[in-house]
Amino acid sequence: MMSPSKEYISFRCLTCGKTTILLLHEIQQSQSHGRYITCGHDGRHARLVETGQYDNLRECMEDQRTYKHERGIVKETK
Repeated sequence: MMSPSKEYISFRCLTCGKTTILLLHEIQQSQSHGRYITCGHDGRHARLVETGQYDNLRECMEDQRTYKHERGIVKETK
C-alpha cells in the first residue's frame, strides 16, 4: 500500500468527497497503535480511498487540483 520513498499520501473521503493529505510516518504510527484513518474534515467519516503518494507537498497539492499557488499565496480551489 505505502511506498517508503514517499512522504505524503492523499485520501478522498467517500462520504463527503473532500481531500485529506497526510504524512506517511504519521499514518504508520497511528496504524501501529491500532488506530484507523478518518476524514480530516469530519472525523466521523472513516471511508477513505487513497488517491496518490508524493515526494513533496507542492506536487501533491497540484496533482489533486484542490490548491493553487497564486502571488505567493496557496488557495484552496474546491
